[in-house]
Amino acid sequence: MGCDVCSKEIPRDTGYMLSTTQAITNPRYWEFFFRHYYPQQVEYLGRNGERLASYVLGRAADNTGWALCESCMQMYSINKSKAHQYFETWQQTGRLPSDFGTVDFAPSFDAAKKGWKLAFGTEPMLDAKDSAVPFAASVHAVQRTMEMKGKKWWKFWKR
Repeated sequence: MGCDVCSKEIPRDTGYMLSTTQAITNPRYWEFFFRHYYPQQVEYLGRNGERLASYVLGRAADNTGWALCESCMQMYSINKSKAHQYFETWQQTGRLPSDFGTVDFAPSFDAAKKGWKLAFGTEPMLDAKDSAVPFAASVHAVQRTMEMKGKKWWKFWKR
């Protein structure tokens, strides 16, 4: 099995499992991604990050766990023993905790923009025509409104 961040092989008993939220709300993940994989992804991201919102939206839709190697786990300030336990459980049963499927787009998008700046030294030049930009703004507004009401953001249509 390969690491979902760097693609290196993970020795059987040494991996870690993170949720998509844990993985992509970290600017260091995005910095690593842009530094190492940007040339292969330029057609999806745009030369100056114009389609970054759409790209992040696609990543945020991944509701599976992220398997990480020891080296990539160093990018995260997460309980390593718990992440390792999730990895072992997943290897044995194929099951992940139920909260691994929920992904907040706004913090993921913010982390990606910070990672872009860390990698390239500039802000991404977001394209207003990117359909994910207004979507990101509306999701962020719904998330904040529901948090103020004490509800989970994805249950905005329920009273």
